[in-house]
Amino acid sequence: MHDLIKQLLELTRQHDGNFDEMSYKEIQHFLKERDRLINVIQQTSFTEDEIAENRDTVMEILSYDKVIIDKLQQLKDAAGNEITKFSAAKHRKQAYDGYAAYSGAYYDKRK
Repeated sequence: MHDLIKQLLELTRQHDGNFDEMSYKEIQHFLKERDRLINVIQQTSFTEDEIAENRDTVMEILSYDKVIIDKLQQLKDAAGNEITKFSAAKHRKQAYDGYAAYSGAYYDKRK
C-alpha cells in the first residue's frame, strides 16, 4: 500500500465513529488534512500495479464519504436554523427601534 493512501486511511479511521460528536473546528481540521493528502495523491503518478494494489483501500476510504457528508449537512442545517433565529429576532427588534416617522406633534394650550 502506498504511504499517502495509508496515511489517508489512518486519518479517516481515526475519526470513524466520532463524526457525530465532532465540533465544527474538528471537522474543519480533519477536512483540511484530508484535502491536503488527496491533493498530493492526485499529483502522484501511480503504476498500473500500484493502482490495482490500492484500489480496495481507496474504496474503503470512499465508503466513509456518506458519513462525512451527512455530518456536514447537519452542520449546514444547524447554521441555517441559527441564521433564521437571528433574522427573526432582528425583525422583531425593528418594531421597537423607532424607525417610523412622526406624523405630528401635540402641544398643550393653556387658556
